[in-house]
Amino acid sequence: MRVEQQDLPHVVTAESQRRATAAAFKISSAVRLNWPLPEQSERDIFTLQAIFITWPLTMAMNALSRELVSGGNREAIDGVMASLRLLLAALDRIEEASGYWHRCVAHVETKLQDWDAKNGFDSVAL
Repeated sequence: MRVEQQDLPHVVTAESQRRATAAAFKISSAVRLNWPLPEQSERDIFTLQAIFITWPLTMAMNALSRELVSGGNREAIDGVMASLRLLLAALDRIEEASGYWHRCVAHVETKLQDWDAKNGFDSVAL
């Protein structure tokens, strides 16, 4: 996180992370609301707008993955994990798993797999 690299006060760093997380949840909600129907797979919003939405998707995943480091209660972590799964699924619709943006968030997929191995997949359904 850039604000941490600038050696700013902890209050500023915490507020920056809180705002980044709030924005990430808004992006996740927008993805959930615009998830295409199966019959729209060729011309869905993700395919048509891919070039414009990959950066916000990856930034949201990075912000949410930082929330896993700080921990929290099980319900909050389940919400983070469900949002991460949804955002990763949206990215999967846009590009192949070996693509540039997938490589940028490879650590997120690893965290998801580790979480599932430790806790099972009982997070909120997509």
